[in-house]
This record gives sequence, C-alpha cells and structure tokens, in this order.
Amino acid sequence: MWNLREALQEYNAKVDNPMTNIDIGRILWSDSSIESQRINISKLMKKDVKTVKVEFVEKLCEVLECDANKLFNIKK
Repeated sequence: MWNLREALQEYNAKVDNPMTNIDIGRILWSDSSIESQRINISKLMKKDVKTVKVEFVEKLCEVLECDANKLFNIKK
C-alpha cells in the first residue's frame, strides 16, 4: 500500500516549513505545467496510479527524509 500522505504528514510534523502536495508535484514534474503537476500529484496522493516510477520513489525518499519501506508500508 502506498503511504505518501502519511510520509508527508510525518515529514511536516518535524520541520518548520511544511511541504504541500503542490510542492511535491513541482519536484516530481518540474518540466510540466502547473495544471499537469496538480493533476499528477492528485492522482498519486489518491493512489489512482498503476505504477510509481523508481526515480519518483528515490526523489520522494530524499525530499521527505524517509525510505521506501515507509512509502510502501514494508514490514522489516
């Protein structure tokens, strides 16, 4: 299960300058229009995607200071 919303909430709880869904959209789709960024991040947050690119997972882990286990709820 994809836990991007939870990872974002945990990240925001520990920083002074919280990140929004739109901020993540800008990071992942920096070359796209603002509208495309909003649509894409909305789909990603709602788990309305079939796959998640590896480079997106890597970037999200870097930005949200977490690992893929957190994003995908992998039990160790």
